[in-house]
Amino acid sequence: MERYNRKFTDDILCEYIEDISLSLYENTFDIDKDVDYIYDKFFKKIVEDFKNKKVDNNYIKYVDSKTYEIDSSELKTEDAKKANAINPIKIYGKFFTSDSSYYDVKKQIIVLAFKKPNIQILIDYNYDYEKIKNDYGKNQFEYLMKQVSEGVKSTIAHELSHWINDSLHNRFANKLADLVKKYNNPELWNLGEKDVNLTYFEIDAQIHGIKSIKKLKGHLWDSMKMDDLFMEYPSLRSIGNRVYHLYGKDVLEIWEKNFLKRMHREGLLGKNMKGFVNLNIFKENEIYRI
Repeated sequence: MERYNRKFTDDILCEYIEDISLSLYENTFDIDKDVDYIYDKFFKKIVEDFKNKKVDNNYIKYVDSKTYEIDSSELKTEDAKKANAINPIKIYGKFFTSDSSYYDVKKQIIVLAFKKPNIQILIDYNYDYEKIKNDYGKNQFEYLMKQVSEGVKSTIAHELSHWINDSLHNRFANKLADLVKKYNNPELWNLGEKDVNLTYFEIDAQIHGIKSIKKLKGHLWDSMKMDDLFMEYPSLRSIGNRVYHLYGKDVLEIWEKNFLKRMHREGLLGKNMKGFVNLNIFKENEIYRI
């Protein structure tokens, strides 16, 4: 039965690949201006307020009462303009939520989220950073602080790249969503991989996030180690954490090899980014886990 199911899945994926005529040429999109525009619209003031320890429960209620929304027609870059002409969407900021950020191919929206479980810890501890470090560990504290920093630009780049990729490459994600619904089989999103985060389209989005982090770090990039990259890019750390805990070290290293090769091809691999991430960053008391 298992072999039959595998064959059934393979046949569907062959149908998918043949149907969309997907271009396999790799390229990253030049979307820095769009990332900065969305960051300034949605996140900049809140990040500054976190730095100044102004965010409390009343602040959360106030922000929750407001609507953060832009139309993709507002975006500035050529790639975004091309995508908007084919597949216009709404982009929302969603703050203090348990949801993750995502691009919804059917609803034609991007949601960019600040996760409440992480933020609530800062409030509950009254910004007592030393106590948070003692209770959760230094790496977990740094991970938490990156969630409420300019590093959120990596998430913006990640989700924008999903939308642009889908729009400019024959709506491949939209067609895959149709197959998932047609066969009532969510595992098709994995494209035969253990986890959706190991697929080529997720690795492509991860690369766009890494590209955004490189821009933020500037001249410090070549001094950063792989562990530093995982801490600077919270979503990457969350993905690694998920893959490691669900599938083990071997699958984690397969994923790392794939995105490291892509980083090298894109000229994104820093001089000190040698070897795999230290597994200890996944073994502390978890603040938040996908």
